[in-house]
Amino acid sequence: DLAIATDTDEQGVWRLFVAADTRVDTCSRLLQHYAFVLNRLAHRADIQRRLRVTLLAYDNPDAEKTATFRSGIAWTEIVSAPRAQLDALAAQLGIQPLGDDWCSATSASAVLVSPAREAWALIPYEAPVIMADNIAAIVDFVE
Repeated sequence: DLAIATDTDEQGVWRLFVAADTRVDTCSRLLQHYAFVLNRLAHRADIQRRLRVTLLAYDNPDAEKTATFRSGIAWTEIVSAPRAQLDALAAQLGIQPLGDDWCSATSASAVLVSPAREAWALIPYEAPVIMADNIAAIVDFVE
């Protein structure tokens, strides 16, 4: 079964799903990039507080490794599951991993999923200000 490691259980959460391997340094750096994206949403606190970056962790980390990778970052969630289940979810979302190219600019695009669990848009990996503007525009359109 799929499990999401999160510190919150809020209603109305939007999720950016990304395929990742928590053992790879580029995935740690990807969290820094998304921190800048969330920072760019500061003027839209209603969106910022409800946005989560949800990593499909292909290395299937245990609870200890998940906690270490997340480092207490409340807006990050980790989905741990066997590869076949992650492959099925990634295929549904259109974010299948590209070999061993984890979390690079060419493989770190995300899919924005609404609180109703509908995939709304592919959010390409771009400058944080562009990603934040795209996310805000989609949330505004849907809500």
